[in-house]
Order: sequence, then C-alpha cells, then structure tokens
Amino acid sequence: MGGEVTKLRGAGHDITEREEHERTARQRQKQLSLFFEESPLGAVQWDSEFQFERMNRRAEEILGYSEAELCGESWEGIVAGDDRGQVGDAVEKLLDADGGTHVINRNVRKDGEAITCEWHNRVVTGADGDVQTIFSKFQDVTDRERRKTELEEYETIIEALSDAVYVLDEKGQFTYVNDELVELVGYDRETILGNTPSLIKDEEAVQRAEQELGRLLSSDGPEAVTFEVTVYPREGDPIVCED
Repeated sequence: MGGEVTKLRGAGHDITEREEHERTARQRQKQLSLFFEESPLGAVQWDSEFQFERMNRRAEEILGYSEAELCGESWEGIVAGDDRGQVGDAVEKLLDADGGTHVINRNVRKDGEAITCEWHNRVVTGADGDVQTIFSKFQDVTDRERRKTELEEYETIIEALSDAVYVLDEKGQFTYVNDELVELVGYDRETILGNTPSLIKDEEAVQRAEQELGRLLSSDGPEAVTFEVTVYPREGDPIVCED
C-alpha cells in the first residue's frame, strides 16, 4: 500500500510541474502577442518558407493590405522588382538559420505606390536548429531616404564649386563647410562644424549677415544679397571676401 501512495504522489508532482510549464508558456505567448500587436512599428511573422503568417495593424497601414489578404503569400509580392535580388539574399540567409538581418529596400503598397522601408528580421529556430518562424519589424523611411539623397546631391554640387561655401542651421551654427572654406580659414572641419560665424568673423560682420538674412526671408525681400565681409583665419592676415 505504501508503494502505491508513493507512485500517486510522484504522478501528482509530474502533473503539477507540467501544468506550471504550460502556464508559463501561455503567459510568454500572451506577452509576445501583446508586444507584437501594440508595436509602433510594422510587425510581420513569417513561416519557415518566408510566407506571411500574421501582421499587426501598423504593418497593414504601411503596406495597405489586410492580414487576410497577405496570409500565405510570399515576401516577393510586396518587394519592388529591382530590389528582389537584395531581399532574396537576406531571406536565404535567414532560412539558413543565420541569426538576423537588416535591410533597407523599396516595397510596393497595395495601391501600387513604391515606398522605402527599413527592415529588421530575426529567425527563431527549434532545438534541432531548424527554422520555426521569422519575425520582422519595419518602418516607412521614404521621406528620410529622400532627404538623404537630396543632401548628398546638394553636397556633390557644392563640392564642385571653386568658392568657399558654408551652411548654417536655425541656431546659426555651421552644419556644412566645403574644402575651400576649410583651406581659406585654416581651421580643421571638426572645429568649424557646430561653431558659429563668430569663429571667423567679427561682431559687426555677424550682425550684418543676420540683417541680410532677415531681408532674404521677408515676404518682399530680394532673391539674393551679396556684401563684403572680412574673414579672420586661424593664422595670417584678415581676408576680404564677398558673402
């Protein structure tokens, strides 16, 4: 009789342990689902063949598709044709259970609009090392990438000029200087950037520049203004320039 009681107690212990494990697993799944659904970024879960399994509301907003419309579909359906080679390489890497990838590529919304998105992807494998699922977080960076391209084009044009050129931000600090200006004033680029024109101009010249800028920004102001200004390089005599 004592042996039978021992067996019953052991079985009860095993059942309790299993129930606790299942309860913990359900809690983790609930937390993961909450994190997935409420993410401010688009979130997609893919199956082991890299087909849509589910997506959150933000992903639907970015891509213009509902979850039901994409469920079971391949990643290729939302990627611009010219970018499929790049994305295909990332997919192949993920399906080889090789950690995660970061990709910026053009996607195509349901309405046909091409957008640029930044994707962070992470593969989940089982105990045997096989791919079980892939999670992706992504955001629309179309405006950011457009501004980046415009800035690069702008800097290319400026660098082609033979004149000394600089750009100030709204605080009046240097945000860009070309090589000609660096050579003219004798300060290294790191010293100039983030500094103000008072580094190379006297107070009178700085005030004059602010006045002329005010004229340019006024509704009835001129399209351009030029005036002479004296620049004080790090070494040597002052230089009279046209600003």
